[in-house]
Amino acid sequence: MKLTFDVHIAAPQARAFGWAAEAEKLAQWMPDLEHTEYQNKVSIDPANPVGLRFRQHMRAGKRVLVYEGKIIEYLKPSLLVVELDGPQFEMRLSYQFRATAAGRCALYATVELRFKTLSLRLWGLLFRGGVRKRFRNQLECLRQLAEQEAQAE
Repeated sequence: MKLTFDVHIAAPQARAFGWAAEAEKLAQWMPDLEHTEYQNKVSIDPANPVGLRFRQHMRAGKRVLVYEGKIIEYLKPSLLVVELDGPQFEMRLSYQFRATAAGRCALYATVELRFKTLSLRLWGLLFRGGVRKRFRNQLECLRQLAEQEAQAE
């Protein structure tokens, strides 16, 4: 399943990018994120974290599921691509930021979900609208936080 989103943000590109790329900000716009553990952070250049491996603990109802993740592409302040592997699906998330005007930018996000079983693929088809809404809500929250931060300056 592939989902795409366009979000226009009244904040500078670098500011908006920080909300997608800075670990300490993720939980503010991803409400199900419990915490993140980094596996090879010491050996990774923070200016170019490609290859950084991590585990994200995400709340799913009453359970907490663990997803193995890796940063695949990183070009500050315009591109972040992450792959996640969980118990039910694999996911590739791409966040592309482009300046559109002075102090404004656009976020073009792509979510690719690969369900691991036939029953999960069917579930994905049936609940595609709900999955889309969940990601849309997260990106809307990212937009609001970036705009609030930009206005506070």
